Amino acid sequence: MSYKEFEILGLALDYGYFENPKRIKLEELAKMLDISKATASDLLRRTLKKSLKSLKNILLTMRIIH
Repeated sequence: MSYKEFEILGLALDYGYFENPKRIKLEELAKMLDISKATASDLLRRTLKKSLKSLKNILLTMRIIH
């Protein structure tokens, strides 16, 4: 995971992007990182995909899931 990916994921978690309702909008995250909304969306999507793949591999290795 790149630093930028780690940064956006941390901000999204800390500022409530994944809460329901969201406490911060994607546009606000993008502004905090000085990137466009489209770039923020792509970066967050890639980061989540990498994170979930890693989690899946860990769980498979630990034989928690089959």
